[in-house]
Amino acid sequence: METGPKPTTLQLKSKCRQRYQELQVDALNTLIGWYWTLGSGAALGMKVTSAELGQRLQTLKKVYWPRGGEFENYLKQSGQTLQDMLLRAKVELLEIKTQQKITEMARGLPGSYAQQQQTVIAELAKRAPSTTQWVARTSCRAGFVTSSCKQYKGPLAPGIPN
Repeated sequence: METGPKPTTLQLKSKCRQRYQELQVDALNTLIGWYWTLGSGAALGMKVTSAELGQRLQTLKKVYWPRGGEFENYLKQSGQTLQDMLLRAKVELLEIKTQQKITEMARGLPGSYAQQQQTVIAELAKRAPSTTQWVARTSCRAGFVTSSCKQYKGPLAPGIPN
């Protein structure tokens, strides 16, 4: 239970506007991160087939929306589309494939498991676009600029996401 004076309409509008802007930045950072994953996967020669994508989407449906109609209701209520969900599934598959590649490449390397992983991650990082390269080609509209955009002029280091 809240105590104290009731917020004014102006205060509530201001808080709502601030929260909306925060959600916009969060959404933008998520999308930029997803496109970073797609670009890194491509740079590493990874591909996702239509069959893999369909199978992943079916798995997600079974886990999160097991009863008939729940998935469609989720899309309607969230404002997302089937294409949005396929993009999410593709990103997840590339993340899984990247982790599998790291594990596969690390087998037999000297050192502890953590050292093996670090060695492979450093090698793969050389093949994928760097943060600087990625930010240099990530263009964002005014009002939607984050530290991952080339238009960013703030105090944070460029990167995904800040």
